[in-house]
Amino acid sequence: SPLKEVQQAARLPSVVAAALQLINGVVFIGEGIQQGNQHFTSLAVCTALGAVGMLTSLHLWGSTLAGVWASFTVFNLIRLFGVLRHHFLTGPLAKSKTAI
Repeated sequence: SPLKEVQQAARLPSVVAAALQLINGVVFIGEGIQQGNQHFTSLAVCTALGAVGMLTSLHLWGSTLAGVWASFTVFNLIRLFGVLRHHFLTGPLAKSKTAI
């Protein structure tokens, strides 16, 4: 938009959205690995926890655009934690599960 006010208002959400793409890439790959390994329960639990975190964040901060983006960030960070936990600690590809 050529309007300076619109450009200023869109700056922070666009930076947050760009940063989230780094997280989302890892999350989507990790969730794909979980699906491929047929670990649907852990994937569903992690997604449900992410949804609860996001809804809680929306309740606290969702009245602004920045609050909505922060809530979406909470959702994706919880999912990121879940896929990293699955990959490195509990999943079939975790070091503790493979032969040394």
